Amino acid sequence: MDDCLPCTLMKPIVRRLASRLSVELRLAEPATTPGFLERHAVDCFPELMLWRDGSLLERRVGFHGFDDLDVFTRRALGRPDGPGETAQDIAFRTRIDEAQAAVDAMMAPASVALAPFMTAAGVALQALEARLRVGGSAGEMTAEEENRLRRAERDRIYAPFQDRIDALRDAQAKAMRLYDEATDRAVQACAASPSGLIPPLVCSPDDSVCGLASVERSMTTP
Repeated sequence: MDDCLPCTLMKPIVRRLASRLSVELRLAEPATTPGFLERHAVDCFPELMLWRDGSLLERRVGFHGFDDLDVFTRRALGRPDGPGETAQDIAFRTRIDEAQAAVDAMMAPASVALAPFMTAAGVALQALEARLRVGGSAGEMTAEEENRLRRAERDRIYAPFQDRIDALRDAQAKAMRLYDEATDRAVQACAASPSGLIPPLVCSPDDSVCGLASVERSMTTP
């Protein structure tokens, strides 16, 4: 999802692994690919799905770092013994760690300012859920009524510090843009080496699905 921070943090790692293993990568944005989540039972983000000849081999839910995904991907693709770690991998990991640290630093002030308010809101939301459980078990409210009340109460609870929530969202959006730029350079730097691969990003007209095809540097971008 385009506003999912873990998705953004993991994207360059998967791009690097795709080019390193010479496999195709497709990035699916649920908002512009209707039915994708339902067809493939995706309910958490990010989720990495590995396919071969139209059959799903493995899936991995949540954020995972380079080393973990490297082992997982190679094992799933039947390549457990290689390629071994290279100087490129070490340099790439260092750049990713630096970019993630920069994201944390950019978001920290807004996150710290919001933290005590979210703690108080959490207590209020827990109390709300307890009331809803009692009401639902007693047959006093339908599921639709519960959800309507839940949304209204959340809006009321968050309203006094909505400005702080917005500030954190703004900081996150800016950090994600800078992270994308920095990590894209890291991926391209690996591809630019004599032994590297160029991973051209090819998107559908509406940008809903992108294919990251790993090709030799002498080949043209598809």
